[in-house]
Amino acid sequence: MKIHVTLAILAASCSAAFSISLPVSEDTSSTAGRSGFTISAVSGRAATLAVSPKNKAFLYFDLDGLPTTATAANVISARLRLYIGTVRKPGTIELREATADWTEDQIKSVAEPGVVVAGQPIAQIQNMIRKRFVIVDVTATVKNWLANPASNHGFAIVAPAGQTTSVLLGAKEGSGSGYPAELEIDTNPIVPLFTDGDPTSGLLNGAKIATGTISSLQLGAGSVGSSALVAEGVGTLNLADGSVTAPKLAAGAVVNSISDGAITSAKLADGSVTLAKLAPDAVSPNSSISVPAVRVTGSVTQTLVSNAENVLQWNVEIYDAVDSHSNSVNNSRLYASLRGIYLVHITESMQPSGFAQYTLSLWKNGVSTGIRVSDAPIGSLSSSAYKVAASQLVQMNAGDFIEVSANAGGGLDRTVDRSQNSFAMVFLAPLP
Repeated sequence: MKIHVTLAILAASCSAAFSISLPVSEDTSSTAGRSGFTISAVSGRAATLAVSPKNKAFLYFDLDGLPTTATAANVISARLRLYIGTVRKPGTIELREATADWTEDQIKSVAEPGVVVAGQPIAQIQNMIRKRFVIVDVTATVKNWLANPASNHGFAIVAPAGQTTSVLLGAKEGSGSGYPAELEIDTNPIVPLFTDGDPTSGLLNGAKIATGTISSLQLGAGSVGSSALVAEGVGTLNLADGSVTAPKLAAGAVVNSISDGAITSAKLADGSVTLAKLAPDAVSPNSSISVPAVRVTGSVTQTLVSNAENVLQWNVEIYDAVDSHSNSVNNSRLYASLRGIYLVHITESMQPSGFAQYTLSLWKNGVSTGIRVSDAPIGSLSSSAYKVAASQLVQMNAGDFIEVSANAGGGLDRTVDRSQNSFAMVFLAPLP
């Protein structure tokens, strides 16, 4: 392939496209002789390009020096501009493609390059008037050359069979006889970011959003639609630690689009959402998690050692929305899953026996909170169980736990009826 040095002139138009005006790199004419059509240095230096039954014109444009915006996918349109200097005999000429390499600078005459066969012209030009410009759309041809650079052998301009057309076109060596050919290309100003796949149809194929590419941007409302996340496409991908730092999930950004099993092994890794917040309504009600709430009771009678803090045991879960209680780990505790304010309620029923004073105490993380509920002494003639109840607001961090202890005074051990007691906790509000 021959190498050409060409100056490309870019101009920003009033529209969103860039217009590139590319001058012809080489031009020449072939002449019919005994050995067929030939080109030579003489025709390459001619001031005009002859087109007739005995002459063909050839134009070559070097596309190697075009800016990066000029890709096959990014070209909007391309136009070839010709100047008709002289019309000796009116008629029709055809614009075709040359099929082999050539150069205008020949030491001796050589055969002209091949030309696409008749019946497949790029365009037909009729009713030519001298000293006028002719504009021909060559978008498809230029796109193909950009996609397949080796196929660019330039244009051929011929008089089709049966025509007696004879015209002279402007050449780059003949500034006094006319104007040389030019190729005008309009492109989008920005190269598409997604080269692997077509973003307009939602196909990203192998393209990925690298870690850190979304730093201070936001996912706008509705940017993840009802079918954007599909089960087959998310699979094993992860949002890496730190890949989502300061942005927010805007209201409505996540609606009903995450199907069951769509995100299986992928996770939001620890620290991947650091300063970000879920904006109001970012997660619709049918996608939100349950409110932390738990209520437990017991089925086994527990003996209270007199004048001691007896931690109460709870082995029956009436309800537990977010695994706040565990019988297998430590059934005396209720755990907070979120940082916030919780309403805690205790009901305790004790069987009377002699004179006694009963006291309930609330403990957080194994340390007394100072919250105590006591009753007055009760005589042995009482015939029914004595109940003590209390409610309290407690501030807790995620992972904190609370317990209840009972103290029976009076010098005698006491028993409690577990089925009549309960211990409950419900999340009310987050902490600032």
